[in-house]
Amino acid sequence: MSTGWSEEVKSTFNTRDAILYALGVGAEQLEFTYENHEDFAVLPTIPFALCFRGNSNDVLTFPPPSSRIMKTIPANVASKGVDYRRKIEFFRPVPRPGSEGFCCVFRSRPRAVLVRRSGVIVEHETTMTHVDQVDDQKKFLVCRMFSATMLLGARATKSAGDSVFMSPVAFPSVPPDFSTEQVLHPSYTSHYFNAMRRSYTEQLMHDLIRH
Repeated sequence: MSTGWSEEVKSTFNTRDAILYALGVGAEQLEFTYENHEDFAVLPTIPFALCFRGNSNDVLTFPPPSSRIMKTIPANVASKGVDYRRKIEFFRPVPRPGSEGFCCVFRSRPRAVLVRRSGVIVEHETTMTHVDQVDDQKKFLVCRMFSATMLLGARATKSAGDSVFMSPVAFPSVPPDFSTEQVLHPSYTSHYFNAMRRSYTEQLMHDLIRH
C-alpha cells in the first residue's frame, strides 16, 4: 500500500459558506450563524466539508479531490462506501474569513487498509493548511483529520498500514471546559442515511474533536 501524500488541493470559503455550513449541520448559536455577532466564529468541523468541496460550489463529491486511493477503487465498490469514523486534531482555530475570504490547502494520504468480514475499511489522513491571500509563502497548519470509510462487500488479501482507529481512544483526565446536549430532530436520521445511500458524506456526526 502506497502511503505517499497526494498533490495539494486548494479550497476557499467565505462568511456565507461558514454560515450555511453551520445551519446545515443544525447549529443554532448566533456566534456561528450571524455574521455581525461580536464573537462570530467558524464552526470547527468545517474542514471536513472543505476537503470534499475543493473550489466547487456544487454538492459535495465522493471521494474528495485529495483522495488518491479511493479514486483507484471501481465505482460499483466505492458507491457502497459508508462513513465509518472521523477524528480531528487542531493546532490552531480555523481562521475567520476576511473580506477576501479564506484560502486553504489540503493534502491526503492513506493510513491503513483493514480487512473485515463485511468489507474493507480504508483510513485516510488529511491536513489543512492556511494560506495567506496576499503572500502565499505564509502558511500554517490548522488541523489534521483522520477518516475511515467502510467499503461494504469489498475484498482484500490482508490488512496493511498504521491504523488510527483500531487503538483505544485516550480521553483527557480533566473534565471538559464546556459541554452541551442537543436533541436532534427525527428527520436528521433520515437525512443522514439517505446521504449514505446516495454515496456522498453529510458532515453530521463526528466521534472525537481534540483541541
